[in-house]
Amino acid sequence: MSLYELLGDEAISAVVNEFYDRMIQDPRVNHHFINTDTDKLRMHQMYFLVTYAMGGPQVYNGRKLSLAHKGLNITDQEYEITIRHLTGALRKFDVPLEIRAKMEAFMRGVKPHVVYK
Repeated sequence: MSLYELLGDEAISAVVNEFYDRMIQDPRVNHHFINTDTDKLRMHQMYFLVTYAMGGPQVYNGRKLSLAHKGLNITDQEYEITIRHLTGALRKFDVPLEIRAKMEAFMRGVKPHVVYK
């Protein structure tokens, strides 16, 4: 069974919304979301995770990660904060440890496409 099948759309949507709520409230990273359509961003994130991280249907049609994050100057520290917020959101909804670990591994795997110095 894929992670997508284990969690389902509702749970994934709840996690993504909680994740962005945390990111937007965190002064260490919220500057990345000024003048951003966060509703659109939440939808893109959900589709991206479903398609690439969770083995769900191919619903993501956005830009490549490297293009979507180009020029944002996301630091290693900010990326680690991002991973912590995603893990916290997964924990809030009682997502099992095994799935949280797979999600963190996925996030670490795509880090070179997001972090720019």
